[in-house]
Amino acid sequence: MIKPKKEYKLFDLIIKAIINILFGIIALTFQKTILASITVIFALYMFLIFLTNFISFVVYVQNNIKGKIILFFNFITSFIFSLLLFINPYLNLKYIVIVLSLYLILYGIRNILIFIYEILPEKIQNKFNEKLEIPLPVLLAMLIPKKLLKDIKKDIKNKKLDFNYSKETTVPDIFVIIHLAEKGSASFGHIEVSYQNKTYSYGNYNKHNRHLFDAIGEGIILVADTDKYIDFCINKKDRYLIEFGIVLSEAEKKEIEIRIKELMNNSIDFYSDLELYKKGLIKKQEFNDFSSQVYKYANAKFKKIMSGSNKVFFVLKNNCTVVTNYILGNNILSINGIMSPGTYYDYLNRLFLMGNTNVVTRKIYIKEDNYARITRSRNSKRKTKKIAS
Repeated sequence: MIKPKKEYKLFDLIIKAIINILFGIIALTFQKTILASITVIFALYMFLIFLTNFISFVVYVQNNIKGKIILFFNFITSFIFSLLLFINPYLNLKYIVIVLSLYLILYGIRNILIFIYEILPEKIQNKFNEKLEIPLPVLLAMLIPKKLLKDIKKDIKNKKLDFNYSKETTVPDIFVIIHLAEKGSASFGHIEVSYQNKTYSYGNYNKHNRHLFDAIGEGIILVADTDKYIDFCINKKDRYLIEFGIVLSEAEKKEIEIRIKELMNNSIDFYSDLELYKKGLIKKQEFNDFSSQVYKYANAKFKKIMSGSNKVFFVLKNNCTVVTNYILGNNILSINGIMSPGTYYDYLNRLFLMGNTNVVTRKIYIKEDNYARITRSRNSKRKTKKIAS
């Protein structure tokens, strides 16, 4: 590997130093403006929550889904909060500081408790079933997939790879897969579950029924052969996949199977355009949509949800994380708060780095063009790399 010349490193250090000094001078000069901007950012965040709840309320009313009253009060409350924050940023700054301070204190306490948990003997650890979990703010969680992808590509360039990285020899029973991509629907992450070599992925897979810039559509579950699906995603869609393996008890396996069965029983068959063409129901055309492609390369089938909140897909609320969380259940992973692929990664990665947890493997799958071709069956060595904590 060719190392960068020393003068380039020194140049980078000088640039970074100048930028840091400039930011420091600006912060000292415009203290009030910067403090007020914190309130404005928080107000915009609350307004985003208002829009999310309002759109969800409209969708729930149109489709007669339970939970309309709660959403109504949620969007009214978030709208009032955002309006008050916009009216007088300076006056409301102290309340924002209090909220942020309490969050940071709680987050710090959570880290201390995790430290105490880690240094306890394993016998005592096993007695604690509940963990204090405070998720990252949703805006930070949304940035995690992009930051991860940047770090992964940097490591690939430097050829820093490890294989089959795991905490123990136990074979996982279920896998959580997180998608990363430069562009498209997976640019902010996508998450799904793989169980018994079948991947269950919830999304807006009907291209003929999408609204609001593809943010809303029919809630459809993709069911595909995991190995073929992984190959399709990394080689045909240029995605990077992070996979966490989780060990289950016999009772948890049964719970997973019951939940998957419930999803399947609450759905009907949906067919991609390519499948409809093969059935003689539509004319031949360019079948370049995701659903047709994943049907072609990964033997995928689709199930359209017929009732309940997941009947309608909404990218900011009823999205891939909701169904993933439903399949896993709170007994297996105790995650709370607003969920996103970034939130899930942060949570699963911390569980993996901790000693005595059921998250036992962590892998990354990359496009074969970068390296020699290998077999990707569940029983053989798959291409993986160790990722930074």
